[in-house]
Amino acid sequence: MKSANLIKEEIFKPLSVINENFIKVRTLGFIIPEYLDPLKFVKELMKQHKINNFEQLKLQIAIPQGNYVYVETDCTNSPDIIDAEKIDKTKINEVTKALEVALILGLSSDGIYSPDNTLIMNSKTLKRCIALYDLYNFYELY
Repeated sequence: MKSANLIKEEIFKPLSVINENFIKVRTLGFIIPEYLDPLKFVKELMKQHKINNFEQLKLQIAIPQGNYVYVETDCTNSPDIIDAEKIDKTKINEVTKALEVALILGLSSDGIYSPDNTLIMNSKTLKRCIALYDLYNFYELY
């Protein structure tokens, strides 16, 4: 059985050397130009969706259940990388997807995404792109 420190070291390896035992769930984030405040961008999307606060957002937008390990990564091509300048705010599915990404970013801290984490919605959190990995699959291997 591996020690907790060894497991932690393996979890937080750079993305390029994460071994094949991890199953990447998805890569997500926003591409946001410097002139645009990410928090204002998300609040504008919320207003478009008639959502008044972050607690209401958590209740109305479906998010993944379970816990996932995440690492910060480049904003590469992925269907879950939202370009803030290209989103069509008149299309409800695009707005919903962007709000889901914002929620996942806000619920990701200290290397773990969990729907039970404290929601931290700020510009720094929203500027990240992250890759989520299946935590349970990793632990089943040891």
